Amino acid sequence: MAGRPRRQPYAPEGTLGHRCRAARLSNGLRVSAAAKKIGIAPGSLSDIESGVTKALKGETLMRLATVYQRSPEYLRTGIGSPVALAAETPEEAELLTLYRAVDADQRAAMLTDARSALAKRGATSAAMPFKPPVRAERR
Repeated sequence: MAGRPRRQPYAPEGTLGHRCRAARLSNGLRVSAAAKKIGIAPGSLSDIESGVTKALKGETLMRLATVYQRSPEYLRTGIGSPVALAAETPEEAELLTLYRAVDADQRAAMLTDARSALAKRGATSAAMPFKPPVRAERR
């Protein structure tokens, strides 16, 4: 029999597909309505929820997270809080997701770069609410 292989109706618990389906249902959306809001075909969303699609492009993950009001990191890995932070743009949400995905040294480098960019712009203290830690000088 040619065509798509028969798939299981739902992805196993603890998977991306399971978390996406749970998020869609908690928002009271049908597959067709959710897919339209996300900007993908209903069949693509069904593939995600059934576990046929195992990984998502960053842009698709961000749109899913926005529509479902969930943390992209939680949808992707199951780690962290499922509740999304109130990011103002998809880029801001992506930046936070990337920040959480890297190690402590990479986080420090990201913060240093961001602070440098603000300083070059002449940002005021209101634009830089968090100051870098000051190291005590040794005597």
